[in-house]
Order: sequence, then structure tokens, then C-alpha cells
Amino acid sequence: MKQLLLDALAPAVQEIAIVLIVALVGAITELVRRYTGISIEAKHREALQSALQNGARLLIATAFDRDHAIDYVIASVPDALKALKVDQTDRDRIGTLLQPHVLSQKLAARPAVQIISSPGAGGGGGAKPVMR
Repeated sequence: MKQLLLDALAPAVQEIAIVLIVALVGAITELVRRYTGISIEAKHREALQSALQNGARLLIATAFDRDHAIDYVIASVPDALKALKVDQTDRDRIGTLLQPHVLSQKLAARPAVQIISSPGAGGGGGAKPVMR
């Protein structure tokens, strides 16, 4: 009797096992896809940020104009632009992405100003900016 019951249930148990294995493989595949997709996107984002930073440096340090800096970005990271859905023909958008990097380069190039305390007239202390 036991053998008859086991023989009857064996195909159902096999089907359930197959479904569970397929579901497990699917879940693992999805986790791997999500992880690698996120890491690839991060690499593209880093590459684009680096190209924007370098384009801004070229713009500030050389005779490059805005168009040359945009050309530099497009030529440096075409795959990153495509992956991040930035249209390479939309020069205004790339210029907008470049602008904060240009501003940070300009700010970094400014001489530092330090506030120091110095005795003012009448013996009172005062603070004035001093270039260092």
C-alpha cells in the first residue's frame, strides 16, 4: 500500500521540485541582473562625471571654448552618454551638465582668503580679509 501511494505521489513531487528549482534559478538570475545593472550604471555615471570634470579643466586652463569642452565630453564617454540616455546631439543638455563643473573649477582657482584678527584703531581688535 505504501509503495502504491509513493508511486502515485512521485510525479507530483517531481513537478513541485522542478517548479521550485526554476523559481530559485529565476530569482538568482534577477538578483545578478540587478546587481550588475546597478554597478554598470554607476561606472557610466563615474565616467561621465570624470569627463565633465576634465572638460571643465580644459575649458578653464586652456584656450578651449564651451563647444570644445562639449566635444571632449562626447568623444570621451559616448557609451556612458548612451547608457544614461543623454542625447549626444543635445549640446545644450551636455553644456548644462558641464556648467557646475566649470563653476567648481573657477572657484577652486580663486585665491584663498583668510580672515585674521588685527588690532584696529583705538586698540580694539577687528577682522579683515588677508590674501594668503
